[in-house]
Parts: sequence; structure tokens; C-alpha cells
Amino acid sequence: MSRLIRIAFHSLKRQKRITFLFLVALISIIMMEVFLFSSLRTLNVLIEDDISRYGRGEYDLLVRPANSQTKVEQAVGLVEENYLSVGSGGISLATWEQIKTMKDVEIAAPVAALGYFTGASKSISLPIPSTPELYEIQFSTTDGVNTYPINRRSGVVAIVPNNDPTRAQGEDYLFDSIGDEGVDENNNHYMGINIMLPETYHLLVGIDPIAEEQLTDISFAGLHNPSFQEFEFEFAGDAPIIHVLQLEDANVSMELTIDIYPLPENIFDQLKQEFSLPDNTLFYDIYFTDEYAQALQEIKQFAQTNIEGRECYHYQLTELLTPFESEPFNLNDQYQLSTNPNFYRTHIGNTANYYLTSDIDYQINDKNNLTAKIVGEHEHIPIYRPIIKEGGTFQELRELPFALNIAGSYSIKEREEQVQVASSSLGLYYLNDIFTIGGKKVVPISTPGSFVPAPAHGVIDIHDAEIIKGEKPIDAIRIKVANINEYNEMAIQKIETLAKELHQLGLHVDVIAGASDQLIPITVENVGTVEQAWTTLGAATLIKNQWNQATFILTGLFFLVALFYIANRLMFWKTQKVSEVEVYHLLGWEEKEQRRILSNELNILYGFAVFSSLICLIILERLTFVDSDVYPTYLLVSSMLYSVIVMLRHRKHQVSKRQKQRKADRSMIMRNLCYYQRYMKLNSLQLFMTSMMSIFVAAIIWVTYQQSGITKLGEFINENLLILLLLLLLVSFGLALLTVTETITNFLSVRRNELQTLLAIGWNQREIWLLNAREISIWSIPAMLIGYIMGTGITILYYSFSWQLLWFGLGTFVLFALITLTLMAWMITHELGRLYK
Repeated sequence: MSRLIRIAFHSLKRQKRITFLFLVALISIIMMEVFLFSSLRTLNVLIEDDISRYGRGEYDLLVRPANSQTKVEQAVGLVEENYLSVGSGGISLATWEQIKTMKDVEIAAPVAALGYFTGASKSISLPIPSTPELYEIQFSTTDGVNTYPINRRSGVVAIVPNNDPTRAQGEDYLFDSIGDEGVDENNNHYMGINIMLPETYHLLVGIDPIAEEQLTDISFAGLHNPSFQEFEFEFAGDAPIIHVLQLEDANVSMELTIDIYPLPENIFDQLKQEFSLPDNTLFYDIYFTDEYAQALQEIKQFAQTNIEGRECYHYQLTELLTPFESEPFNLNDQYQLSTNPNFYRTHIGNTANYYLTSDIDYQINDKNNLTAKIVGEHEHIPIYRPIIKEGGTFQELRELPFALNIAGSYSIKEREEQVQVASSSLGLYYLNDIFTIGGKKVVPISTPGSFVPAPAHGVIDIHDAEIIKGEKPIDAIRIKVANINEYNEMAIQKIETLAKELHQLGLHVDVIAGASDQLIPITVENVGTVEQAWTTLGAATLIKNQWNQATFILTGLFFLVALFYIANRLMFWKTQKVSEVEVYHLLGWEEKEQRRILSNELNILYGFAVFSSLICLIILERLTFVDSDVYPTYLLVSSMLYSVIVMLRHRKHQVSKRQKQRKADRSMIMRNLCYYQRYMKLNSLQLFMTSMMSIFVAAIIWVTYQQSGITKLGEFINENLLILLLLLLLVSFGLALLTVTETITNFLSVRRNELQTLLAIGWNQREIWLLNAREISIWSIPAMLIGYIMGTGITILYYSFSWQLLWFGLGTFVLFALITLTLMAWMITHELGRLYK
């Protein structure tokens, strides 16, 4: 061992307290920086892993005709769920067949939005009363907030003696479009009250059942072997029969209210007398006469003014109805609802009557908030998207262009119950509930034009779509790229290559892989604010970029804090070595030798700190607190900090004459501040950096966590990162407190001789405590405040202003300042306690 090294060891041994504090400081900064950088590395690895495993949805590319993007999609990069419910076509079946043959295409599933269609209408059978009664029947539909009446009907029914053998039990009745007569299952003559359910309209789309099943795992087998009763469609003549599968999971918003008013038993006799009708007249036989209409009107007026004895029944039909063909209903004598009527009516002649819709013209403000306005009415119900009537009923056209046959059903319930963190926005099958801000469930109404993007309630074969929509019926083709197992860089490159090839066909192509859902608040006129799921295209890339930027900024901040920490610690260490250096100078040692001794001391200290840190990491690894991949980070941090020490250790430390002079015309506090300004400058700078780091680290983690968590994929990633982020936040605050502790400790150690002098001349402990507290507060509080302002300002400039972010930064600063000042007070008290001993 050389002489200079022995001297360095002897010096360190002699100054045990200084050596111990410096050693603890080096070990602490190494360990904290290792944990911080290792946590950031683990953070990126977890994000990459989650995106690789969960970032890919059911398909990768969405192909649409050129210029088919919505205004919202162009403005903010979002598409609403079930957005393929509208479209004017533009892609032919031949183009689809061409795409299927392309090299890297595994699945090409087309979609043709055809409009809103109705199906087979059924009836509800009411019981025949034993005495005359008036029925008021009101159907209604609701969007969850508002209820809208549809098809209000009324009628009078009575049973009176009659000898006509063709009338079962001699019944007579007055009705207003609600009565009927027929034959039951035993071929018996039957008179019943059969109320036809209002026609409801539902989204119908064309798909390729094979490709769709491959893409979604939903069975569309019913389209391969449809059930069909040919005799039911004799009215359609030569019109093509299109087979439809209806969605069995869909609910049709409808309620039924029946008000029953009792009438006088001789009401029919009174009416016959009033209209001078023979006693044996049956109102059933004069249905189309003026007397019939007048009699019905008088009974309605009588019931409205005599409501005593009225009974009211309310039925929720939503859960019982299916979109295109429901079971008929029956009300028994106790007005209980069932699905087994003895007699019912059905009507299938309106299936060629349908409506086309277009996208909602959302209003977008400068904050990208969306508003949906009412654009008109349909059957007195407000609509939020334009609708156009197409086709017609059998009565209107006499020759139908086609007829729909309800051939079976399909279900998507199991698919919706699966937890999916990535979403490829299938555009057809979103069934999840939508709620207002107040918690009310919102549902689509039973007529076209609702603001709720309803899923497809029925599907037909894509080849049949040409019958309805023409030669280019396809609105979109969803493509899954072949031979991709993970969503990584190679997969992204392969997807983008295929996207370029498809673009050359004159089509608009979106890369959907890595998309994910998020809830968007939408202000809906006459409803309020609802939260609706929209899909963020490229969510995986956005999340990755957000965390990469955050990691880059945090890495730079942690490095700067470590740099100032080491610089501050070296400055005070050199200050404590001034007397020793003066001795070397008096002994005639050259400056080169003096610097070598100090360098040796630093090398010994740092070497021991690095070795001690390694032992700590090995122990922590054995206890499974850290992983083995922490060692490369350890080597990097150790090398980085040693480079900082090498750069700073040879800088000369001199105390200028100006610093030694204290002007007598100033207060003692100001004289001290001027005298120790060299130390305070670096201390203030370190506190400024620490304060800014504390604010910025907390804010950047909080903001990135919020921004990336707005999608399902981001939310899933955040849940996996939560513990790591909390650990990162705690360690960064630990680093901040370590630097604050070191700053105050070093500053007090420099003033140790001065404090001893004050004690010797009679100052008490309280006076000295107040002097130091005031002096430290004068330079520390402004430094922390400027750090807070800078940290919050940079965060706001980087992420845009929000009051929430501002209050978050203020809260973090207050917490940091309180901890710092409390620590400062305790350390001054502790140092004075040591001096008194």
C-alpha cells in the first residue's frame, strides 16, 4: 500500500463522524438511484409485456370506402361503439373476394349496414268481460329518462243476450281497432280482444357468417340452415325471401298500460234508443256506420267523467320482447301476463318497410366535448339522427321487393361477459349498459333515430345485402392479419405493410390493433349528460408513448437530483477538509499530492459504499424484495455517480475575502446570509431541484396514470403498475427527504464553531434555535416555493392546464414543505442538543 493511500485511510479513520456520514450518504444515494432506475426499467418492461399480450383485439385493420370517416373520428380519433350501424356502402363483393385472397389476410369479415327494419307483428289477447267495460290501452317506449306514448287505443266490450247461433254466446261489442274475431285451436268460433303490438324497428346488417364466426366466436349457424314456412309468404309472390337471424339478447323498450272503466249494464240499450236503432241490432254489424262512431265517442266521454271504480294495470314488456319476432301474449281473467294465448293475430306484410339513418352530427367544442341535438321527430318521438323511409308495406306497394323470414337467433351475451382490455371496435355487438351522470340507465327507443348506438339486432347473409342495398353494399371489412402471436414491433410492421397494400386499392384503412374503449361524456338534448363507450384508435401506442415520455423525464430528474446531491456533499466535505489541507500545505506538500490524498479518500469511501450497496442488494434479492435484473442497473448507477465524483472532486474550494467580511451595518441574520452565501446558493439550488422533483414526479405519475387509464387497456395496465408506482413515488420522496436532511446537516456542520461561540458568550438554546430557523427559512422556503412554481408550471405546460392538477401540485408542495420544515426544526434541536452535551 502506498504512502498516500495509508495517509488517506488514517485521515478517514481519524475523522470518524465525517467519514461515517459521507459513507451513509453515498450508500443511500446509490441504493435510492438503483431502486428508482430499476423501478422505471421494470415499469417499461411491464407496459411492453401487457401491450404485447393484451394490446391486440379481434382484428387488426378496418377497411372502409374513401372519405367515410366521421367528423368526430377526424377531430379526436374516436369512434363510437356500434358505429357500423350506419353506412351508404361503397365496397363491392368482388373487392371483398379480392381482399380475401391477399397473402397476409387471415380473416376478412365484411359488414353492410342495411337500416332499421320491422318483423312479424304479434298481438296481446285480453279477457272478455262479463259486463260492459271501456279499455284504454297505451303503449309507450322510453330512453331511460323520458317516456314517449305510442299507438293509444280504446274500446268498449260487453256480453249481451242474443239468439244468433253464429255468434258465440251472443256477444256484442264496440271496439276501436282492438277487437277481432276468429277460430281457436279447436276450430271453435271465437271473439277476442287482440291488441296488435306496435311495430318496432331494429338494425339489420349483412355479414359473411363463416368469417364473422371466425372473427367473433359467435355462432351464425341459423343462416346456413334457416327454418322456413313457405305458405306464410304466399302474399309475397315472386319476391326474394331473405332469412334473418335475430339477436336474442336484445331488449325492446316497450311498456303497456291498461285502464279499465266500468260502464252501466244497459249502456247498449241506451245507445240504441238514442240512435233509434232496433232492439235486436248488434253494434258489431254496423261497424262502419256513423252511429257506431258516435256511440263509441259518447262512451269514451262518459268514462272520462265517471272514473269511480277504474282499474289500472301496468306491464313491462321490455324483457319479454325480441327484435323481429316475439311470442304473442295473453292476459287472463286476473289480468296476469303470459305467452300462451288461445287466439292471437300476426302480421308479416311490413318487413319491406324500413328506414335508413346517418351518423349523429355531434357538436364539438374547443375542449372536444360532444353534444347531440334533436334533429326532428318520428311518430312524436324526438330523433337525434336523420332518417329516410325506404321500401313500403304490402298495402302500399302490392308487389314487394323482398320479404324477411325470421329463421332463428344468435347470442352475444357470453362474448360481452368476457373481460376484454383491448377492443377492436367490432362496430356491431356492444351491449353494455349506458348511464347518465346521475346513474340512470339509458336504452335505445323502439323507433329509428335514437342517440344510443344500438347493436345489430338482426343479421343476414352478405350476398342477400345486394338485394336491399345494390351492387356495392359493404360499408367496412374487418381484417385479421395472419401469423401474428404478439402485438410487438414485428407485428406492427407487418400490419402496416398490409395496410399500405390495401390503401393502393383506393380504400381508407385504419390500424385498429392496439385500440381500446374509454368512457366519453356526451351532452344529449332533453336527456342530460351520459357516459358512453367510444373506442380510441391506437390506444396501445398512445399509452406506450405516454409512459415512455414520463419515464424519460423522471430519469432526467432523478439524475439531476443525484448530481446536485453529490456536488453539495462534496462541497461540504471539502469544507470540512480545509484545515487538513492547510496542514499539508504547511508541511510543504505539493498541491498534486494533496489532491491525490483527497482523491484516494473519495475512492476508498466510494468503493466501500459501492461494495456495501452490493451486499445490501444481494440480501434483498435473497429475501425476494428485488429481482436479479437489478444488478445491471446497479452497475450503471455506480458508474454514473462515480463519473460525477471524478468531475467534481478536483474543483478547488476557496473562501473569498468578500465572504469573510461581515458588514457591521447589517443585521446579524443578513450578515450571516452574506457570509454563508456560497453554501446557501448550492443548498438553495438543491432544495429547488428537490422541491421541483417532488412536485413533478408526483404530478407526472398522477397525470400519466389518469390519461393512460381512460381506456380499458390503460386501466388494466395501471392496475398492474399501481404497487410499483406507489413504490416509485415513495422512493422519490425518500430521495427528496435525504437531500433535505443532508442539506441542513451539512449547513449546520459548517456553522458548528459559530454555534459553539454563541453558547460561550451566553446565548441560550432558544435564541440560537430561532436564529438558525430564521436564517434557514429565509433561503429554504423561497427555494422550495420557486421549485413548486417551476414544477407545477412545467407540468401544466406539458399536459395542459386544469384546476385539478393545480390543486394537486399545491397539496404536494404543502406536504413537502411541512415535512421539510418539521425535519429542519428537529435537526436544529438535535444539533444544539449535541453541542450542549
